[in-house]
Amino acid sequence: MFLAQAIGMVVASVSAGPLVDNKGKKTGFLLALTLIGAPLLILPSASSHATILACMITLGCGGGMLVASSNTLVSDVGRQRRASILTLLKCFFGVGGFATPFLGASLLSGNTIALAYVIAVLTGLTFLFGAATAARRTK
Repeated sequence: MFLAQAIGMVVASVSAGPLVDNKGKKTGFLLALTLIGAPLLILPSASSHATILACMITLGCGGGMLVASSNTLVSDVGRQRRASILTLLKCFFGVGGFATPFLGASLLSGNTIALAYVIAVLTGLTFLFGAATAARRTK
């Protein structure tokens, strides 16, 4: 399962750059959130190994695209603050990678189905927030 997610991340890492260049940062960001939220809604009811693998590959693609799209957003920050904002972004990815399983195990008593739904809802809210904000055009 982890290999399937890693394959998705590799595919996204290669394909996210051209997508963001051609369609914009916001499109890449919103597509990434969609590719994260959809499999999290499907995974709890998945009954076959193939469905789980497809969800994990899609989840990996979304995660890889989110990292690539988020990194491109840093370029919109002023030159003197770019490095500190990139460091802060990477800290949030690290905290999320640590806190998600920790909170899932402690607050939800190991209920992975509820954790998938909680993360899917948070992803959906982030998508709505991103879709509602105006895209900034840079030259």
